[in-house]
Amino acid sequence: MNCVKKRLCILTPLSDLGQLASLGGEAVFSAVAGSSLKGRGGEGFPVSEKWRLLTESKGEKELVALLSGARAAALMQENPEAVYAGTALAARAFGIKSAWLAHDAELGGFPEEYMGVAFRPVSIGRTLSSGEETRVFAAIDGGLPLSRTQPPYPTEKGVFGRPTLIHSAELLAHIPYLLAGCDADTALVSVSGAVRASGVYEVPAGAPISDILSGALCGELKGVQVGGENGAFLNREKLGTPFNCRALEAAGAFMGDGSLRALPSGTCVAQELCTALRAAYPASCGKCVFCREGLYQLYLLVRDLTAGRASDEDLALIRDIAQVTAEAAACGHGRRSARMVLSALDGFAEEMVQHARRRCPELACPGMFTVHILGEKCSGCGACLKRCPAGAVAGGAGLIHVIDQQRCTQCMECLPCPADAIVRAGLLKPAGPERPVLVGSFASKKKGLQKRMQ
Repeated sequence: MNCVKKRLCILTPLSDLGQLASLGGEAVFSAVAGSSLKGRGGEGFPVSEKWRLLTESKGEKELVALLSGARAAALMQENPEAVYAGTALAARAFGIKSAWLAHDAELGGFPEEYMGVAFRPVSIGRTLSSGEETRVFAAIDGGLPLSRTQPPYPTEKGVFGRPTLIHSAELLAHIPYLLAGCDADTALVSVSGAVRASGVYEVPAGAPISDILSGALCGELKGVQVGGENGAFLNREKLGTPFNCRALEAAGAFMGDGSLRALPSGTCVAQELCTALRAAYPASCGKCVFCREGLYQLYLLVRDLTAGRASDEDLALIRDIAQVTAEAAACGHGRRSARMVLSALDGFAEEMVQHARRRCPELACPGMFTVHILGEKCSGCGACLKRCPAGAVAGGAGLIHVIDQQRCTQCMECLPCPADAIVRAGLLKPAGPERPVLVGSFASKKKGLQKRMQ
């Protein structure tokens, strides 16, 4: 389960939710529609505007509570009553008798009804694109999990083609606090990566990313990935960006699933981007050619970039495809994934250029670095010799081991080294013996010159 690190508002249960059960629909609508509540994902759309649009739609209406992701899991662990109450109160505001609970498979145990509103749970699984709202509607409809082109938007046409209100668990949890007169403008953030205290934090809305991470950091950061597995990459200079939709948008990022993954110094962003695209392209529903083909081509090109098979022309092609996909993809998954690529190209431009010239500044991409054993440190223990799957390590007991560069695949299975003697190198190679020699019989001079000790 989630490890909650900080509670400011909605992660702390209200002492008495029963007093809200007597509120009529008009009172709920007036309070929420007159508030400054905003969505906790996507573009941070004002709730008042979304509710106004739903009132203008004709016919029977539907309500969907989206209980997906780390933030929803934390709420369902710490304060499920707030989510249930918020869902029921929102339904009451529009005269809706039953609400859909679209939830991750690991969540369950929902009540059949709450405050007179029936709950209809439906599992949506958990994939990179499963939380995209039109896919959620498809799961409820019982159809194929394909994204739908927008417009029309949910307030016009959603579940079963009816006007639909869809809110995240986090947004719904704020409603009873608002009605009780004790709401605080907070945001839930899932923090992971190069931190010593990962978990879900409730922070003041708009807090700088650097402040959010300040209590969790472990070492110097290279940057941060914001918004999930296909979230944007921000460099160190942008860590002062406020954690809200508008500021993140201006920085080339997006709220996404409300997560921050801290990237430690030494991270190869090209490798991170390749890994993210490897997960993003299979998550496409395949209906939209820009997402289906665009993300796959981006993956292949970035894979070549990390393998030393790309050029400056390929780097330009990556940008062109990403820009078209970001503008033309039919759903949020395709657009966000393409914007992730653009964020890496913009925020880590020099690093990407270096890769196009077959150099990895962080010495992380196989084929762009070599592996060496430092003769001065090697203890001759034989650990690396036993672990090397390519048989590239030569040596024996009491001998300084040597790596055959022609056979080495840079798989790094030889690590960790008990003597800390194995290193990566770029253009500048460390000096070492050409063949195994006795431990303690080698020392290097400055500028790589070698001598043997008698």
